[in-house]
Amino acid sequence: MRVLPICQHNQSFGMNFKLSKKTINALEVSTGLTYEEMTTLPVDVTTKLMKERGTLKEPSKIKSWFTQKYKELGEKFGLLEKQINIYTDID
Repeated sequence: MRVLPICQHNQSFGMNFKLSKKTINALEVSTGLTYEEMTTLPVDVTTKLMKERGTLKEPSKIKSWFTQKYKELGEKFGLLEKQINIYTDID
């Protein structure tokens, strides 16, 4: 039995996707970087700039504690699925 492809031509999501001006402005405000800095600089440099400008913040210890307890209780009472990470070595 032969299965025909659904789409005959190759489409690329990245070529057609463009951020709106409103979204770009929101990103500039939240990161403290200009659009040119976000698009041209490498990731390690942008992370360093965001740390210097104070836009990256460490998570609150209280919030982290409550999140952990919420997950523990949710898994214990069956409200949340247990998160299981499976690691395999494929050579």
